[in-house]
Amino acid sequence: MARRFVSLLLAVGLLMAGVAFAQTLRIGAVAAATGSAAALGEPEANTFRMLQEHFNAQGGIGGIPVEIIFLDSATDTGQAVTNVNRLIQENDVHVIICCTISANSLAIIDAVQEAQVPNISLAAAAQIIEPVNERFWVFKTPQTDRLMINGIVEDMVANGLTSVAFLGIDDAYGEGGLVELQAAVEGTGIEIVTTERYGRNDTSVTAQALNVVARRPDAALIWGVVRDTALVVEALDDRGYQGMVYVSHGVGNPSFLELAGDAAEGVRLPIGPMIVVNEMQDDNPIKAVALAYVDEYEAAFGAGTASTFGGHAWDAVKAFELAVLHAQEQGTLDLSDTVAARAAIRDALEAMPEFVGVGGVFNFTPEDHLGLDTRALVIVEVSGGDWRLAR
Repeated sequence: MARRFVSLLLAVGLLMAGVAFAQTLRIGAVAAATGSAAALGEPEANTFRMLQEHFNAQGGIGGIPVEIIFLDSATDTGQAVTNVNRLIQENDVHVIICCTISANSLAIIDAVQEAQVPNISLAAAAQIIEPVNERFWVFKTPQTDRLMINGIVEDMVANGLTSVAFLGIDDAYGEGGLVELQAAVEGTGIEIVTTERYGRNDTSVTAQALNVVARRPDAALIWGVVRDTALVVEALDDRGYQGMVYVSHGVGNPSFLELAGDAAEGVRLPIGPMIVVNEMQDDNPIKAVALAYVDEYEAAFGAGTASTFGGHAWDAVKAFELAVLHAQEQGTLDLSDTVAARAAIRDALEAMPEFVGVGGVFNFTPEDHLGLDTRALVIVEVSGGDWRLAR
């Protein structure tokens, strides 16, 4: 009798655990908290931790508990794919938020498409979400390299520049930047006079810098992320390059200013408005959201630590939260069936109203899985060791 009672208790316990698991929203998050892209991925990882505490305090989303399961990709493509498969197969997540860099985000597309789980990328390359009919389950929150490079070229034209050298990291992010630059300069009178590539972990870019200096272009565009871009900026400065220097939005992190030092003075870049939030007009709808994020992040992790990369993670989780609420309102969210819940959340991302995020105003549609416009872009310049709004 006692043994039968114990068995009954165990069965009830397992049933209750299963019910609790089924009635929990599970976010599988992967970012490069370590490795060569850690300057980008660490604030993303911090933001996931911050948001987990936020959901715990507010009672989840629509009354449903939320669990954010974070795994570090260590900036490794193979590890990113392994992590995503683990989150899908072992943790039965409702959404994947991955990855920090474009190469990893592209590498996991087959896994999320095959599993039919929505993925919200934290990387820039336009091909992550294009063509949309081949990226049915994939969305993203960072501005595309296309949007940002168009902004750079507009700034070059406004400054009367007619020649540019391209220096790009030798991966999918760098290649995407070059392709978009080639398209953006058509019909502008701006000539690309040289194309230089370098490795993410290179410790010297002297040869590339010398080639650029010898060409004497009006501008140099460096398309990389924090550490490598700082290395190139310093190399150009050391070789006496006198033209304007533009860098990608992949450097929007305080550590770039520290690494590049005085060589970064005058460097211009396109980026989301959060980085100069205090210079934004008060009637800009993005300002209140971005300022709230900066205040919350820096209260948790220290003054001056907020970056646009953590903002991308905040926007991705917010998109998921609003999609869940929209699916609830439509009566399509059934957490007892993970496959159906994933589909309902994916469909809700496309159907829900636009929302204001840290990085811009998002309006996902069946034709556009980013949904940002030029409100997501400002041109900033490094001045006095800090970011300043230039245009």
